Amino acid sequence: MTETVTPPLQIKKGVAHWLHRAFELALAAKGAVAMTEVLAGLGLFLPLPLLLRQKIEWLTHYNVVQTPADPMAQVVQHAAETLSLADQYFFGYYLIAHGGLKLILILLLARRIRWAFPVAIVALGGFIVYQAYHWTQTGSSALLVMSALDSLTVFLVWREFLTLAPISPPA
Repeated sequence: MTETVTPPLQIKKGVAHWLHRAFELALAAKGAVAMTEVLAGLGLFLPLPLLLRQKIEWLTHYNVVQTPADPMAQVVQHAAETLSLADQYFFGYYLIAHGGLKLILILLLARRIRWAFPVAIVALGGFIVYQAYHWTQTGSSALLVMSALDSLTVFLVWREFLTLAPISPPA
């Protein structure tokens, strides 16, 4: 049986109020990012890598010709040229798993289901550890950004968990 907890009776003004608002904003932002991750992960399984590389070449060619030192265009072109099929599938599975799990947890947290709070903290902690490990292998700054945002979310989830009404013992 799923146990739903009612919202806090009264959230005090000041810091507690803003932390609650930050929690709600984090859920909305993480939900949007999670949905984007799932869609991007699914996109990586489409059999269009050559077409994708051609489109990237076409989109960045003008910038590279006009300003050969444009770092953004060079990074995008280099990433498109060096992305192996194994890397493509790894990132596809990872984005689907990361985004899908976060979507499920966000829905449970939004409904204020008590057991979802510690589960979300453990899941996000696991992603943070894995992202840090994978960062040591790849040096990807995107993994550091995702880890920082996940760390902030862990704090907000923990703080919101503390505001839930306690479970009263059975009579």
